Order: sequence, then C-alpha cells, then structure tokens
Amino acid sequence: MASLDEVESILDRAGLESYDSEDKSQHPQDWYTLIVKRLQNSGPSPPLELHLLRGATSGAKFQNQIGNLREEKIVVIQGVVEKS
Repeated sequence: MASLDEVESILDRAGLESYDSEDKSQHPQDWYTLIVKRLQNSGPSPPLELHLLRGATSGAKFQNQIGNLREEKIVVIQGVVEKS
C-alpha cells in the first residue's frame, strides 16, 4: 500500500500535478455497511444486484471492505489533478 505522499509522488512522476485531495473513506464505509444490512434483511438476492459481480461470497467481501476501511488498511482519496 502507498501513503498519500507516495501517491502524490507517483502522480508527479506521471506528469500530473495534484491541486487538492481529501480523505473520503467514511462515505464508502457507510455505504458498505448499508449494503450488508440490506443483504442480511432482504432474503434472496434480487436478480440485478452487486452479487452478480462479487459472486456468492459478496457479503463476506463487503465485510472485509468495511473492516479494512475501519482499520485504515485502505483509504479512499478524492483529488483534483491536472496534466503538467
């Protein structure tokens, strides 16, 4: 995994200048938590849902994402960059 400083260095080497960045990790953590609760309460999965992409273990995968976000093993950064 890379720190924010390392990511900015990678962007710089790629010819991109970072103007702004913000940690947006809480939003996906909340979203994944909502999805897990919905999966637990909904019974059988609807025909078109994320389980089609993530397979039969989608609930466990969502739980892993939530745990990784809570433990800050992964972060979601939103930023504005421009080609230099």
